[in-house]
Amino acid sequence: MPVEIFDHEAFSLLSLTTGFNSAPHIDPAVLNMFEVEPVDNRTVMIVKSDKQLQVLMPGEIGEHPNIDQHDAENAKPVNLFRYPFDSHIVPGDLDRVSSLKDKKLKAVELATLVKSHMTKHKSNHRYTAVYSAYTALKGRVKNKKGVVLCDLFKVLEVPQRTADLKLGKDNDSSENIPKMIKDIAKETKKIAKEHGHMVISGVECRIGQEMIERILSHKSIKEFYGEEIHAKRQVAFADDPSQINICGIKFTTDEADEVAEKGACYPTGVRNLFAMLRAPSDTLTGGTNKRECYITTEKKAHDEGLGIRSRSIYLPICRDPALLCEIFSSD
Repeated sequence: MPVEIFDHEAFSLLSLTTGFNSAPHIDPAVLNMFEVEPVDNRTVMIVKSDKQLQVLMPGEIGEHPNIDQHDAENAKPVNLFRYPFDSHIVPGDLDRVSSLKDKKLKAVELATLVKSHMTKHKSNHRYTAVYSAYTALKGRVKNKKGVVLCDLFKVLEVPQRTADLKLGKDNDSSENIPKMIKDIAKETKKIAKEHGHMVISGVECRIGQEMIERILSHKSIKEFYGEEIHAKRQVAFADDPSQINICGIKFTTDEADEVAEKGACYPTGVRNLFAMLRAPSDTLTGGTNKRECYITTEKKAHDEGLGIRSRSIYLPICRDPALLCEIFSSD
């Protein structure tokens, strides 16, 4: 296979980037909650600003009019995640394409091959972004190894809110679950208003289906709704197990490991609560600040193929972690 085939337009950085951007991918709803916010550097300063968190570049500390000067010394430098992903196009992938004489057909086949590789790249980057986004829903941003990169509660100097429903192993708990759920919703809305969030559409909790069923079947929930209405609600959830409103909180079924047993609760309708910081590629090439991923290629030695590397640098955060609450059952 002649190495000149990699000089084809299909392998240009423009084509690779286009293939990445156009690759089909269904993002989990949680990723759509995070508004993308470009930043200039891979390292940012997370600093307390009144009752919320603000993101600054290192040189901006003490110069921004909205920052409480007394908290400037407590600003925490945080490195954004750097996600690299590699794939390789080897001679075997190109044997049939190389034998084609029709230039148009060859171009189509090469474009299809490139797009299949870029689909893998996009899926990998989105997967890692989703994983970190789930941890940000609980206020402690972790990497894939489970290492806490940034504890937002410590930066804002607020305690983490948790709620142990104590459902019991065999529905033998005497806890008043309706009151506990109502109190979570009430406290969340109260804090949100105190922090200046005037538009609140509700309170949501992402948690596993088994946990929702345990909550819904608890005897105190049955007593709260009454036998007839409770039976209808159980049937409704069995027909559509994607979500159900229980005592003022919308429980959304989510089986991600981070929330399946210990759910993430937060207010909905609050603008800019979650952000996905995105930094430009850490390379010498300019003009990468608006790209989700920066892509490079390298021909392998001994005519063994082409290496493709994509890199993305980002960090999910919650600007007001005091609004978050972890819901679980210890028994």
